Formats: sequence, C-alpha cells, structure tokens
Amino acid sequence: MQASMDFARMLEGAGCSMLTVHGRTRGGDRHRRAGPADIAAINAIAAAVRIPVLSNGNVRCHADVHRNLAGSHCVGVMSGEGVLHSPRMLSCARSGCARRRACAGSVGRPRLT
Repeated sequence: MQASMDFARMLEGAGCSMLTVHGRTRGGDRHRRAGPADIAAINAIAAAVRIPVLSNGNVRCHADVHRNLAGSHCVGVMSGEGVLHSPRMLSCARSGCARRRACAGSVGRPRLT
C-alpha cells in the first residue's frame, strides 16, 4: 500500500492532473485479478494526493457507484466491465432517474451475437 501511495505522489509531482486507481492486485495465470477491489486502499491513495482521484473496481451497477463514493476522498468512479455488461448503467447516472432501481441488481454475463 505504501508503494502505491508513493507512486501516486510521484505522479502528482511529475505533473499528473488526475488519477484513476484500480484497487485490485494482479491475479495469477488463470485469473487476471485477485478478488474484489479494495475500496479502502483506493480511498487511502486518494487522501494521499491533492489531485482528483477516480475509484475503479467493483462498479457493476448504479448502486455500486454510491457505495464506492460513500465516505470517500474520490471525486468519481470509473467502470469498465460493468458498463460493457450493462450500458444502461450510464443512463441512470442522473439524479432523479426513475430507472435507477432497475440498475441496482447484479449484472449477468454479456451475450455476444
């Protein structure tokens, strides 16, 4: 964790103006990542720098966005696979969206046709 915070500070010192932190460690040969993202670690890195930080990981539905930001030093979240599996997640980002509840469930595997 300390190495990640030092790296983020180094990037900031080199002129980086925004940072996205993916809170997972590298997996093995069979799985490219190990376990869920460590949101507490992302938050610690965000607190260690003065530049805006986006949290990345564990964002598979709209409710996850709020969970990742709750009590966080991050300014936003980034989602890769969650949006690929359910693009409607983006349409529910606006406050007051009536479809937000439909996005709160888990997302299944994508179907390629």
